Amino acid sequence: MDRDEHAYALFRQALVDGDPDAWRELYARYENLVAAWVRRHPGFLQTGETVAYFVNRAFDRLYTAVGREKFARFPNAGSLLRYLKMCVHAAILDAVRQQERRAFEEPSRVSEAADPEAEAVANLEREELWAVVQSAVRDERERILVYECFVCGATPQQLHRRHPQLFPSTEAVYLAKRSLLQRLRRHPRIQALHG
Repeated sequence: MDRDEHAYALFRQALVDGDPDAWRELYARYENLVAAWVRRHPGFLQTGETVAYFVNRAFDRLYTAVGREKFARFPNAGSLLRYLKMCVHAAILDAVRQQERRAFEEPSRVSEAADPEAEAVANLEREELWAVVQSAVRDERERILVYECFVCGATPQQLHRRHPQLFPSTEAVYLAKRSLLQRLRRHPRIQALHG
């Protein structure tokens, strides 16, 4: 039995037969590879989670998604590893989306500072500014633009690479950003806050 056949048999024992020893061996064999995929993912750093967290989430997704009925769809170990890599991507994207929702739904909290009153006023201004920005955002494309550019600090090139279906070029990112910023600058509440 060659290496690929042995790996495929191990996947079968773990996913189809539910063999816990095979599952432990599978995890041990591919843990470092999955960890490398996590580290290289462009969204990983912004999640604030550990590599181990996403390694576990990826294996959980694989275990949940590929059972006895679906295993036949994967002709070899390579196809299962490609699916495992997609599980890494999906787990990280889920975490990023969850953070995006929290960033827009939960106002920032007043932290302990040297001057609590000044910090409270600054927080109120930030909350008001974010409320105005949220009301000005017209669609999912602009919501992603605001979060990734202004919260995460993504460059137009990174945004284009992450969301080519929304931003087919870096120029499209620049145009969308300029349009949104012009609209925000004209907003009377923003003018009052910064004027």
